[in-house]
Amino acid sequence: MVLEKNRFQRTCIGCYNKKSKDELIRMVLSPQKDIVIDLDSKLPGRGIYLCPSQDCLTEAVKRKKVISKEALRVEIIKKLEAKIAALIGLSHKAGKAVSGQTNLIKALETKKIKLLLLANDIGKNLQRRYLFLASKEGIRPYYIFDTFRLGELLCKSPRTAVGIKEEKFALKIGRYIKQIEKFI
Repeated sequence: MVLEKNRFQRTCIGCYNKKSKDELIRMVLSPQKDIVIDLDSKLPGRGIYLCPSQDCLTEAVKRKKVISKEALRVEIIKKLEAKIAALIGLSHKAGKAVSGQTNLIKALETKKIKLLLLANDIGKNLQRRYLFLASKEGIRPYYIFDTFRLGELLCKSPRTAVGIKEEKFALKIGRYIKQIEKFI
């Protein structure tokens, strides 16, 4: 039975702690000898794993396991943001995203929103309104992208906020955002 428990655990190259491979970020070496971030764990080759934290990244660099801390940190954040962008677009196409001030406020008031994404450059008055409604429903808002990027992901004009209605989309996007927060 002990084998089953440890079957999918991997060791972080920074802290050497064993964790589930879902909790770690996988990296593989490309044929050109570049480190490639593999968030989906689908790239061929033997991977190395890293906890999503600044401390583990620093330790991995000290031990010469990875080349450049800043370059790798930027690459990880870029890959995570690309995943988030794809999930936002997919949730919109599936009809599970709400945008536009009137629609979003109505959805927040009727308790249909599972995740609230606010643009980094949202206005203070509108921000206060969304934060009030979100706190009333126990939703933690996340700041991601700017208004133009959020609108672009939804194939619409600039958007200050997006609400995700589907629990699975909300959990996955939230997980990726939390990983980004650990690197900032």
